[in-house]
Amino acid sequence: METKSSPINTRLRLGHLGKGQLISSHLEISTDVLTPIQRIPAELLGEIFLRCLPKKRHPTVRLAPLLLCQVCSHWRGVALSLNQLWDEFCLLYDYSDGGSKSVTLAAKNWFERAGEHSPLSFTICYAEKPLYDRLLGEILIPLVHRFCHVDLAWNNGIDLMPFFNLRPGMLKSAALQFLGSPDVTSITHIDVTSLRKVSISSVTSSSIIPELCDSVLVWGRLTHLIITESTDAQILVELLGRCHSLQKITCVVTGVESRVLFQQLFPTLNQPITLPYLHDFDLTLYRENNHSFLPLFRLKLPILRRFCLRESPSGTDEMLWGEGTHFISQLNSIKDLSLSGYALTSYQLLDTLRLTPNLMTLDLDVRINHAELFRAMTRTSTPVDFVPLLKDITIHLNFSDIPTFSSTAFVDMVRSRQIMTGPNAEPISYIRGISILVPPEGQNILDDIKNLLGKGSSARMPAGRFLRKKIMINPIPATEIDLNSW
Repeated sequence: METKSSPINTRLRLGHLGKGQLISSHLEISTDVLTPIQRIPAELLGEIFLRCLPKKRHPTVRLAPLLLCQVCSHWRGVALSLNQLWDEFCLLYDYSDGGSKSVTLAAKNWFERAGEHSPLSFTICYAEKPLYDRLLGEILIPLVHRFCHVDLAWNNGIDLMPFFNLRPGMLKSAALQFLGSPDVTSITHIDVTSLRKVSISSVTSSSIIPELCDSVLVWGRLTHLIITESTDAQILVELLGRCHSLQKITCVVTGVESRVLFQQLFPTLNQPITLPYLHDFDLTLYRENNHSFLPLFRLKLPILRRFCLRESPSGTDEMLWGEGTHFISQLNSIKDLSLSGYALTSYQLLDTLRLTPNLMTLDLDVRINHAELFRAMTRTSTPVDFVPLLKDITIHLNFSDIPTFSSTAFVDMVRSRQIMTGPNAEPISYIRGISILVPPEGQNILDDIKNLLGKGSSARMPAGRFLRKKIMINPIPATEIDLNSW
């Protein structure tokens, strides 16, 4: 290596390698900087490289892994020898206007660097038929038995069944994006017994879920299911009835008209559907008029731990929360609850939280009187009888919430939730993490809390050691406050 500094056009800030961030500038790096890096053992350098990878690995010299090959010959050698850097290929754009051959060749060379036996992942965010056909014939089909994950956009005129008909034996997860108005009848023939995770998204005018219900896909073996297109509640429940091994589900559900509900579905509502392994449920209810979500009450979820329930669009009618309370009343095992979009009275929320005695994490993005919530959560007796195990709380405020937010009630709640770990031990708060997310206009809330905790004996934090606590102001950069200093 030359003793003179070597100019390069791009460099990595090493502190940001884990995020794969790039700083573009014309910079000279001296050998004094590069030499210590070259002393790092190849095994350790390889581990660092693996943490440099962006979320989507598409072929660009601006991001890892190709960027790592541009630094020096030593880094290039390590990067090319590490199969894990090259086992995933992501195509973000369509290059079919004269460049489909080069894109296909790039993907082929990319996967060759992954070795002969490494499991592969392939993502196509968008591509027209000419490029798709070439990728299908030269990449997907020849390597069909090595793919463990595919993320494919199903466009007009594109037929992916030649790939699925070969029954890729290593395929564990598949994400299917339905764009335009493709012919989806062929998906009824997808028969891949190794699949465990399936994600379905669609921007078509008609739902494809009924087609999936009739498919030969082995639903009973799925452990993860994501459906981001709006699906009729009754159809979804019927589909979930086939997925008895599900552990995690994310879905968007539309209600059922009352007339349909009582004329056609009422006989089935008393027939429960049990998902014995489901522990994570992310549910968005998309309301149209006064449609009902009563079919969801057929679901029995005995070990559910995390439940995220959001209403879209955000509701303005407090009467609509009745179904939410009824559903949550069956979920006394949950430890992580997130509610978003609902218009609630504080009494409705308190009644709901009393149904979740094991709750440890609470995330609220609802329109309520927060002062009443904090007062109810303030410990006034021993033991704590209202969400006694709560450790983390996140509260989202909008501009209209700021004038009525009570910093005093908030501080009293935090102070009150303490336990003694021993006869001579200092008190430790149950609450270990607090996030308050507000618009920039809410900076005064943070200032009020600081002032309250710094005033006289009535407001002073009791002597004691506290676990981690954080107050975040968003979109202002996160501000962390150490309660030990209060």
